[in-house]
Amino acid sequence: MAGALAGLLLAAGPGQTADFTNFIGMEFATIPAGSFFMGSCRLIPVNADENRKRQFLGQAPLSGGVTTCPSAAAADSEASDAETPQHRVTIGQPFQLGVHPVTLGQFKRFLATHADLVTDAFMKNNAYGDNVPVTMVSWHDARVFIDWMNRNKPGSDPGRYRLPSEAEWEYAARAGTTSRYWWGNDVGRGNANCQGCGSRWDVKRPSPVGSFRPNRFGLYDMGGNVYQWVEDCWHDNYSGAPGNGGAWTSGNCSSRVLRGGSWIYNPSIVRSAYRSRYDVDSRYGDNGFRVVRTVF
Repeated sequence: MAGALAGLLLAAGPGQTADFTNFIGMEFATIPAGSFFMGSCRLIPVNADENRKRQFLGQAPLSGGVTTCPSAAAADSEASDAETPQHRVTIGQPFQLGVHPVTLGQFKRFLATHADLVTDAFMKNNAYGDNVPVTMVSWHDARVFIDWMNRNKPGSDPGRYRLPSEAEWEYAARAGTTSRYWWGNDVGRGNANCQGCGSRWDVKRPSPVGSFRPNRFGLYDMGGNVYQWVEDCWHDNYSGAPGNGGAWTSGNCSSRVLRGGSWIYNPSIVRSAYRSRYDVDSRYGDNGFRVVRTVF
C-alpha cells in the first residue's frame, strides 16, 4: 500500500484539477484507498513509584516519559485524551471529497427552497461573499442540504452525497503525513487561517476558499478557516472505534464531531488529529462542512 499511496501523492498537490464538478459547481478530488494511524501519540510521564522500584533494584531511572503508540510518529505534547488511543484504520474503497468546504454560493441554491434558515444571525455571519465557506450551519442543516443535493442532482451524476466519516476526514486531511499539521510539525506562517497562523484573516473572519495551498490530495482548508461537521457521534476517546473507516454512529449522538479547527482558535486546534463536538442543532459563525461523493 505504501508504494502505491506514495505514487498517488506525488501525482496530486498544488495545481491538481478536480476529478468531478457537480451541478452546483462543487468540485471533488478522488481520495485513494489505504491505511493510516488515526489520532495522536501522547507522552506518558514516568511514574515516580516505578522509578523508586528501579532504584531499589539497582536499575537506571527512567526520565521524561514513554509512549504506547503503534506508529513511529513523535509524541504530541498538545494531544488530548480524546485523540487516543492512536489506532490503525483501513479505508477499503476510494471516495471523492469536496476540494473545498461548501461555499455560501453553493449553499444559496439550497436556500432558495429553505428560506427559514436565512435568519439575521445567518446573514450577519455570512456577509463575506459567495466564495467563502458557509457558516451558521448545524449538523442537521448539513444533512438536509445533502439530502437536497441527492434529490436534485441530474441523472447524469451517478454519485451519492453524504458527510464524511471522522476517519475519512482525518485520512484525507493527513494525505499520507504523520506530522502535527499536514504541512509539518510547526504551524509556520501563511499555511492556514487561525489565531496565530499568520494570515490576514486570523481572528477576523473566514477566508475565501483556495486562499492557501492545498494538501497532497489537492484539498484546501483541511486545517483552519472553518470547522467541518462529520457523520460520527461523539465519543470521549477512540476506545472501541471502528477500524474500517466507517462512521461511528452509536453512543452520544446528540453531539456530533467537528474537525479542522477554525479562524477563531489557536494553532493546536488546527492539528490533523484534533477533535471537537457540538450539539446537532448548534449553529456558530465558524462551523461549516464539506461533502463526500461516493461512486466506487
